[in-house]
Amino acid sequence: MPHTPALTLARHTARRLALAGGLALAATASFAFTLPMTPSPIRADLVHTEAANADKVGQLVALAAIQSDLQLALLFVQESGAPAAAPFLVRPATETWPAIKDGILAAGGADLGPLLAAIQAGSDSAAIHESYVELSLGMAKTRTALAPSTADSVAAILAQTRQVAAGLNPAGPTEAEAFRQAWAMLITTRNQLDLLSRDPDPAVVAAVGKVAMAMDDMILSLPYPVSGDPVALDPAQVLDAVKPLETVAGGV
Repeated sequence: MPHTPALTLARHTARRLALAGGLALAATASFAFTLPMTPSPIRADLVHTEAANADKVGQLVALAAIQSDLQLALLFVQESGAPAAAPFLVRPATETWPAIKDGILAAGGADLGPLLAAIQAGSDSAAIHESYVELSLGMAKTRTALAPSTADSVAAILAQTRQVAAGLNPAGPTEAEAFRQAWAMLITTRNQLDLLSRDPDPAVVAAVGKVAMAMDDMILSLPYPVSGDPVALDPAQVLDAVKPLETVAGGV
């Protein structure tokens, strides 16, 4: 059977989903969680766009930041219970969502405020997971309402990846809290590639397939972000992974 971009991407997606299930639901390493968690604010200067709508790209990046924090909350609540998840639920509710709320609501998206408040109020793992399901539905509705173009989606993925690279230490291991943020954004961005793989433009689909495989290999090589140990991840490797998308960014 020929190895088409779609088939190759499908195989790597299956591999990643098997990995993601383990990451999100059953981290195996033990750790001692230490507060406070240093936030990683969205870098507006890293949002480079061509034909994309800059406001919409910023909203997509912010939604990805919320999803990334939720990824970490789920990982840590599974490992150590609700208190360990709490630090990752503060920023989405108090910083990220308020910054995009007006624009999202104007576009017909869901009001994520009450949903974020509900997940913060979760007293145990079951309550947090239940609230996460509702949040996921709200975020899906919001993305549908935004109706991002291919250019918007590509620009957001590139911006998120540049943000990850900017938070890594190029001279050695990255400290644990910054690595957690990078790891979660890589997982979130990888999931967004699945949506972009349905694009009608064959050039975009081919580029997405290459980026997906590079991200799969990179994510599989990384440790769970639950220990307090620094992790070496070369920002150049992160940027190299998305180069195929940069080649099509100007043409969408």
